[in-house]
Amino acid sequence: MKFEVLKKSCEGLELLEIKNTISGEYINIVPHYGGAINEVVLKKGEKLYSVHKSAKNLKEFEEVSIPLYSGTFLAPFPNRIKNGHYRFDGIDYQLELSDVGLPNAIHGFMYKHPFTLQSFNKNTGEVVMEAEFTGDKGYPFKLNFTNTYKLEEGRLSVKSSVKNVNGKNIPFGMGWHPYISTGTDIDLMKLRIPGTSMFEQDKNSIPTGNILENSKFQDFNDISTQSMDDCYKLEGNSTHLLDPVKDLEIIIEQQMGNKAFNYGMYFIPSSRDCIAIEPMTLPPNGFNSVNGLATLKTDETIEAQFSIKLV
Repeated sequence: MKFEVLKKSCEGLELLEIKNTISGEYINIVPHYGGAINEVVLKKGEKLYSVHKSAKNLKEFEEVSIPLYSGTFLAPFPNRIKNGHYRFDGIDYQLELSDVGLPNAIHGFMYKHPFTLQSFNKNTGEVVMEAEFTGDKGYPFKLNFTNTYKLEEGRLSVKSSVKNVNGKNIPFGMGWHPYISTGTDIDLMKLRIPGTSMFEQDKNSIPTGNILENSKFQDFNDISTQSMDDCYKLEGNSTHLLDPVKDLEIIIEQQMGNKAFNYGMYFIPSSRDCIAIEPMTLPPNGFNSVNGLATLKTDETIEAQFSIKLV
């Protein structure tokens, strides 16, 4: 047996851990909170490195991870919906305004929805989690979700699959919110983004409709004191983060294509100890634009995958 799966309780924080018993690499997730990614420990050479912001107990998870949406699954829409309002097939819908300090809905509902363990492959390090969603205020649609986590050498891969079980077309988008952290200040790191088309945003972080050309991170460039809460239409599938202090490179790879992760959101919190690199199928306010809006047809299933890789 190369892999094992363990249920752990860390001062009230209930975790599911996948561990490579040979390399020592492991990841743990929070099943009751959307299957959120918590800790990711990968190997380079002979040494193990933590590469994702993590909580060590329930108090830290509630006070730090939850407000940041750290490691969470974002569905049935990623990012913001202006004024919490959208119109689909001639019907107006109103979501709760959940974006603290701004008049928007944000990140859907699945980030806090429990997932249950369906299977574990001890030979491949693959864990399958499932959830049924029966709708919520402003989104009265049913969805079946399957998230598959796979621990490989130097890599965590996550594949998300969703099926429309409503008997009619519905609006849908999804994404993930990993926070990359190596313990080095973000100001000392370098970033490379596979795209230069950045959405201009208004004071409420909603796209204005204008696209800005931003080539600062087209090649590796210092993050320094740069603030970021920016969305890009990507031209390639790999974002690179370089930690010159520890000689580490973390690569976020995301599946692109029809109804896949064609957008990337980049956010640095005020703590400046991590950076969110978010693969998304929609840009902010995607339900109110035509930019990549995924309409799930009756009984349609779509899936998209991303990975965190250490080199």
